[in-house]
Amino acid sequence: MSKLKTTLAGLCLSVTLVTPIYAAASWYSSETGIEKKTEVSLRVDINTADLPTLISVKHLGKARAKAIVDYRAEQGKFKTVYDLTKVQGISKSILKKIFPYLTAS
Repeated sequence: MSKLKTTLAGLCLSVTLVTPIYAAASWYSSETGIEKKTEVSLRVDINTADLPTLISVKHLGKARAKAIVDYRAEQGKFKTVYDLTKVQGISKSILKKIFPYLTAS
């Protein structure tokens, strides 16, 4: 049990949000002396995200983000991310670029 406490005590975790889409995490283990870094993908929910959050999505931009918010206000929630092609200004090629960053709940 003391080895577990030592390991946990020597583990320093810090998480820094880079954008709403990615989070970078790093930790240091005093036992091994190794620092590890990782990048975690966080998806933006198109049904709950506000305008500034949608604007921050790579390849989306202000006009498309506003179109998503307006469409959602008029038509209701999106069933899937693929429904974004119903929004003016979002073609299949744009959807292909933004798809990895989005989810629909």
